[in-house]
Amino acid sequence: MMSSQNKLRLYFITYNVATKYPEQSSHQMLDIKFGDIKLMPDFYIIGLQEVKSQPQNMVLDMFFEDPWTKSFKEILKELDYVKIRTQRLQGLVLNVFCLRKHMTHLRLIEAKYTKTGFGGMWGNKGAVSVRLNIYGVSICIVNTHLTPHDHLLAERIADYNTILRKHTFEVPETQHIFYHDYIFWIGDLNFRLNGADLNADTIDSLVKRKELDMLMARDQLKLVMANGEAFGELIENPITFPPTYKYEFLSQNYDLKRRPSWTDRILYKVNTDVYDDVKLKLDQLHYKSHSHYVQSDHKPVSAEFDITIMVLIFNHSLDGILTKKTQSLTLSWVISNHQMATGLVFLLTVSLVSMNI
Repeated sequence: MMSSQNKLRLYFITYNVATKYPEQSSHQMLDIKFGDIKLMPDFYIIGLQEVKSQPQNMVLDMFFEDPWTKSFKEILKELDYVKIRTQRLQGLVLNVFCLRKHMTHLRLIEAKYTKTGFGGMWGNKGAVSVRLNIYGVSICIVNTHLTPHDHLLAERIADYNTILRKHTFEVPETQHIFYHDYIFWIGDLNFRLNGADLNADTIDSLVKRKELDMLMARDQLKLVMANGEAFGELIENPITFPPTYKYEFLSQNYDLKRRPSWTDRILYKVNTDVYDDVKLKLDQLHYKSHSHYVQSDHKPVSAEFDITIMVLIFNHSLDGILTKKTQSLTLSWVISNHQMATGLVFLLTVSLVSMNI
């Protein structure tokens, strides 16, 4: 038995919707390519922050879809996507959609949340996540909304470490976030720009002159990643888009009462060498903001990735494979063929023949 390498394409969005309802079409944000299904991703993962939520509606929120989730679902179902999980913590929402053809290959789907607001007592800030297995690899997706304001960097670092410590799963092999093969961390991380000499007008001028590198050198997230205080395990590809916060509502202009910053981010990690016969790999295809959207004071950010997966293929005689004895347990492997768009995949069904204890 050997492993054949194939790829899945994952499309991520993070968007702080500022308690607004979806008034603009989400097609551009989803980068939908009508007429060529082969260009569509296998998964859409959509992380939202500040979805309208009232404390008295917390129980109802657990059972009914919010307007944003409904909006994305209506668009994607026409393209044969299925929503496999929503996880919500007050205004923090994570939705995972996949193409219907992959549904039978999903395993061990689990969702969790961690509160960090008001010392962990309140869910206005925190993390929601979904983890799953598919085609031999494990994936963990974390959507977070961290402490705001320029001067509260230490609180953001503490939020990150609290999430790492408290956010655990039931699957034994992947109880912690970074035990997964692929990790994606998205959200309104709320990191700002260091330096009192950088006022809002100066930042706005530098953005208009496209001198983003000068600003990125002051970016708090990049600095804490470099010194290992937070997010040091993760990677972020270079940013080439303007700061995504804070805009005037219904405008492309910054609200200069706040210093513009890159609050909305998409990070990743790959544990490349966990398998003997396959080297896991990730390729990032884009990382961009969507300035077209004006209903929030944030701009949505998207990223698209190709990830390596594993497909089991038999290359030996059946006699040597189908019966295996391990101590007192005998397993018989029944093979059935299943056609997919990517080729012939063998599904293994394990049936118990005898057990002597």
